Amino acid sequence: MYQEFGPPEPEFLNQKECNDASREWTNFGFDKNDVSYSCHECEYGFNPYKNICCNDDADYTCEICQPNQSGCSQYDNQEDAQIFYDECKNFTNNDMDILNLDTDGDGIACESLILSEEEKDERIEQLESMMEDLTGEPVQY
Repeated sequence: MYQEFGPPEPEFLNQKECNDASREWTNFGFDKNDVSYSCHECEYGFNPYKNICCNDDADYTCEICQPNQSGCSQYDNQEDAQIFYDECKNFTNNDMDILNLDTDGDGIACESLILSEEEKDERIEQLESMMEDLTGEPVQY
């Protein structure tokens, strides 16, 4: 779905000024020979990596794929971090790691969050103990 544009904003005279203000530089001409450009505010957000407006509210990548310095500390596990890493690499034109999740550049996000088998077993034991405390009965599989 393409965004509907309102009236042009004349204060932006070129594409750089327009994009720097998080707006889309749009050709509103009606045929390929008409090169009438104008700057428009984005209703649903702006993708600064491709210099275009986000399509609609369902385009959540505009919201989550903003440069981030907190890196892996915002994720509970490696699997979640990898999902965001992969999604946001597709969001940029040049496969940038804008969320700062892959410090060694091998394509694996937040390797420090990958648990060893021993750590996994310890977590399972902790969860089983918590469940037993809550229910009064041992966990059965």
